[in-house]
Amino acid sequence: MRPKRIAKLSSLGSRPTLGPLESQVMEVIWKQGEVTIRDVYDFIRQQRDLAYTTVMTVVHNLHRKGILKQRLDGKTHYYMAVQSRSQFVESKVGELLDALLEDFTEPALAHLINRLSKTDNEKLIALEHLLAERRAQAKRENDV
Repeated sequence: MRPKRIAKLSSLGSRPTLGPLESQVMEVIWKQGEVTIRDVYDFIRQQRDLAYTTVMTVVHNLHRKGILKQRLDGKTHYYMAVQSRSQFVESKVGELLDALLEDFTEPALAHLINRLSKTDNEKLIALEHLLAERRAQAKRENDV
């Protein structure tokens, strides 16, 4: 069994989901939970050289985009993610797949099946089981 790969949030598909620095900021926030801009800055500063104001701008932009929520305690602003990392990834993958399936249903499905059959037969079998379950569920709902 292959080790689970963590998706790069800056490149889910060909459309950027988050920029590279936004991704790095979000990884810090998902890891630490509720943070101040200083917390994020101090963590990222260990890995790369950047200005505090750059981190502040990125955090404010993520808040403006609705990816972060903010809590004020006295004069201190705390930030936390609106969604967990897995919820965020699932929603972005869903958006991408919805767009592909709406505009390119047959090529998207064909590519998915071809990709699974080349790389992971177990996942192809799991897809077959999922399809069978959905068909059975739809049949039950139609019979009611």
